[in-house]
Amino acid sequence: MRGYPTVPTGPSDPLPSHRPNRISRGDPHLDLCASTGTILTPDMGVQIIPTNTYGPLPEGTIGLLLGRSSDALKGLCITPGVIAPTTPEKFRSC
Repeated sequence: MRGYPTVPTGPSDPLPSHRPNRISRGDPHLDLCASTGTILTPDMGVQIIPTNTYGPLPEGTIGLLLGRSSDALKGLCITPGVIAPTTPEKFRSC
């Protein structure tokens, strides 16, 4: 994945209205940001957290939603998921 040439602006565009972050140029992953200020507590269980990133993805690709190794140190457990290439709505994380 080499990045996206334009910054889309909404659900009809091919990717994010808020461009996800890359840690360094050429990284194969993007960091998604939550679109709400949600405070999570252990008694809440699994929660779906919305992002400002939209689909669909570029043709011939899929998205993998994975947590970072440092998430466990923060007490977070990110449920892995697959983002279908034709998903038109905002991506969400569990």
